[in-house]
Amino acid sequence: MENFYSTIKMIKHLKRVKKINKVSTIMGLDIGKVNIGMAISNREFNDSKGFKHLLLQSGIDSPYYPTYDEDFSKNTKFYYQLNRTITENHVKALIVGYPLLKHQQTKHSYFIEKLMKYIYKQKLIHCPCTFINEDFSTIQAVKLLEIDQMNRNEDTFNKDYIHNKKLKDKAAATIILNRFLVLYNTSQDELELNAE
Repeated sequence: MENFYSTIKMIKHLKRVKKINKVSTIMGLDIGKVNIGMAISNREFNDSKGFKHLLLQSGIDSPYYPTYDEDFSKNTKFYYQLNRTITENHVKALIVGYPLLKHQQTKHSYFIEKLMKYIYKQKLIHCPCTFINEDFSTIQAVKLLEIDQMNRNEDTFNKDYIHNKKLKDKAAATIILNRFLVLYNTSQDELELNAE
């Protein structure tokens, strides 16, 4: 589809955008069955931070009910919030976490693909996206939250802070976006050499 870019095509697109639009940002998404963590880059495209947490109205996010509701028409509030966030923050690209298991697609990666195809088919957003392997991003997010808690010099270890779903999803989205930013800030020659 025309809105799905390879990583190299997305980097080239953003380098062109950066020349004409100095306030552009990039958004990272960590898409779950219900919870969506969001991160946003700075205008220099060299750093990002956890930004927002949105919810899909469909799906059940529970280890006891590992089901995927693919009636994406239920998510009108999410689509409105996503589009509004993209517009307000001058987002020119979405970097979407894509879970692979041993380099193979998973049930969840198929769900993410279907959701993104629905969004573009319905013309709910207009900036392109690329998928980035999100392997272990949630585990890294928990570790980052543990480090953050230690840096706060709190007397007691707070498990609720580390396992706060909103914080964890935003941290995972930040990790996903930062993985792309590393590639974006790698020289073109190095990227092409690694792609071979």
